[in-house]
Amino acid sequence: MEKKIFEIAGVEPGRVRHMERTAAFMAEVAPLWNISPARAYQAGLYHDIARGLPPEEILRLCREGGTHPEPWEEERPLLLHGEAGACLLKREGIVTDEEVLTAISSHVTARPPMTPLARLLYVADKGEPGRKWEEGRLLRKLARKAPREAYFKALSLVIAFLGKEGLFIHPATLSAYNRALDPLSEEIRQDCPYCGRWKNRPAVVDGIVLNSQGKILLIRRGRDPFRGSWALPGGFMDWGETAGEAVVREVREETGLELKDPRFLAVFDSPGRDLERGTVSLAYYGTAADEGDLRPGDDACDSRWFSFSALPSLAFDHGKILSLFMERVRL
Repeated sequence: MEKKIFEIAGVEPGRVRHMERTAAFMAEVAPLWNISPARAYQAGLYHDIARGLPPEEILRLCREGGTHPEPWEEERPLLLHGEAGACLLKREGIVTDEEVLTAISSHVTARPPMTPLARLLYVADKGEPGRKWEEGRLLRKLARKAPREAYFKALSLVIAFLGKEGLFIHPATLSAYNRALDPLSEEIRQDCPYCGRWKNRPAVVDGIVLNSQGKILLIRRGRDPFRGSWALPGGFMDWGETAGEAVVREVREETGLELKDPRFLAVFDSPGRDLERGTVSLAYYGTAADEGDLRPGDDACDSRWFSFSALPSLAFDHGKILSLFMERVRL
């Protein structure tokens, strides 16, 4: 079955040889990186399993596995072939090791978490002996003696190449480069995108949507943070719109329903409510104008009606938002 997966995925012979060379090199240097050679070999052997799949199949596999592509990824599905490959391997039962799957998933763009295995795969993919690339020899040399330098050099070379060719550079790759250069840069992505200095807290809206039976509408998040968790529909305010307009739009985009006459509930601004972005939430409540078919979209990969007596665990502080709603409004 393990050999048949190459046929199922339509991997060309040249690509198979690249994967085999990557696997062999990773197994060779794995002890220096404090990684199991067997685990390293498996990650290298299957890392490009979805590289040759049609764009629509890559996107389908990602959504099947719970990944909600960003707009720039929708336009460039090849950026997601690592995540699609991990989904395919897990579905077919070829790879069950979560660390190996994580490394395969993140090897294209250096999307976190970049474990030691993921970093080694990122380096080996670019520096394996069969690559007709002058810098590959340097990457192999560094990989054999200085893992941290090898990873940083690989990121540097990729970014330089993409910039020179005028190609899109994934935000995760730039973030990985900054973190590798300076651990304190972990917080850079939280800085103001205009001045690059002030870490201002952005505003979001959250909507409590009820139907005629008194049930509440929740969405399952398709993106991090809290990917896969249930939450209230909501999101960031667009430039030029009010909070009330934003919550109506977000409910529509994430569920396909219209929120009728939204009423303001409260501000939720605990610094711990969103450790990644520090958002401040303006919470609204109202009823659905039309209880037709739910059509999850945007940040949501699913949406359902729930009874208040059978609510799932909720993301962020949405449980506290609902508690206040029940205390003040729903008697």
